[in-house]
Amino acid sequence: MPGKSSRNFTTEGIIAVIFMVLYLLIPTKMYYIDGVFYADHLENIPFYVNGFHPHHILYLPLMHFLYGALHAIIPALKGMTFLLIFSAVSGGITLYLFTLFLKKLGLSAFSRISGMILLGTSYTFWHHSTDANIYIPAHLLTLIVILLVYSDNFIKSDTKQIMTGLLLAFAGLIHQISLFAILPLAWFIFVRTPQRNFQPVLRFVISILLVLIITYPTIFALYHGDTPATLGNFQRFTATFARAPHYFSFNEGHGGNFIDSTSRGHTNAFFPLKSLERVFYDKSTGDTPESNRMYRFIHVLTLFSVGIFVFVIYYKKDEKQKAAGKFILFLFMVYYMLTAVFMPENHFYRIFYMPALIAMWIVLAASLPEVYR
Repeated sequence: MPGKSSRNFTTEGIIAVIFMVLYLLIPTKMYYIDGVFYADHLENIPFYVNGFHPHHILYLPLMHFLYGALHAIIPALKGMTFLLIFSAVSGGITLYLFTLFLKKLGLSAFSRISGMILLGTSYTFWHHSTDANIYIPAHLLTLIVILLVYSDNFIKSDTKQIMTGLLLAFAGLIHQISLFAILPLAWFIFVRTPQRNFQPVLRFVISILLVLIITYPTIFALYHGDTPATLGNFQRFTATFARAPHYFSFNEGHGGNFIDSTSRGHTNAFFPLKSLERVFYDKSTGDTPESNRMYRFIHVLTLFSVGIFVFVIYYKKDEKQKAAGKFILFLFMVYYMLTAVFMPENHFYRIFYMPALIAMWIVLAASLPEVYR
């Protein structure tokens, strides 16, 4: 059916391009301070001066390289404009690749387009596709890795296993949060391997570890600035998450209440909290007893839908579909638990579980008739 496949590609590709254009035409009016810093850094500061943040150690140097190449052709190009274009293009490509991911799950064109629109219009994805920030490009690379692992010849190709591991390592150097996908991906590779052979998993994981073990010490040794290149300083450089206890949900200084904090963060992934406040309570603080009850309800409803998904996957007869469903669930749970504990009120890390969650919803909607047949 080449004609039908081509039409689906065209339709989904056109919708992705439409989103990309919208992201370009309607940039955010409230930049994250990080994006403002990145733009200023591109224009005024050499890449090796404060350009290697341990959370995203290669992002800014890569942006310097790309911006420098384009700026040589278009001297009037501003750093902020470049970063906004990069985010918008990454957002459009991510949406299209998300439809390919849904296609791997056996979903129809209508289901895939529905999932694309749901992801593309969600508050967090839209905001960061229109902002000068790092999260959409990092997630794009992670999604490419997932698609490569899903590919038919992945298990048979030693080279592909190594190269895919290298790509996920690179995604982790763009932002560390991409590396949390290692465990679900390693499990999925293992269950897809005939006779449960560990070798493909080892090639994949060792490739990632080698890149990280080589890259971080090398960059720290070369660009440590005025900081002495000692083992203790290197440990502090690589463990900045652990040195920020106020970021964790169990700390009273960050949201205080674990349930309310993570409920606000989860709701904010799909809806702007201030807008919800204005619509339902004629307020704009985003943190009132009334609004927190609403956010808890949305949070519980989400987890309830995940529970139904588990039930549906359990009754799947196709073993490939069952394994794929478990992988989606595993991927969601890893990032959900991370965001429930670390910076729970913030929504940007939740970009990494939103495609898995939306995929569960789409699979659930497509599977319910099958359950009751």
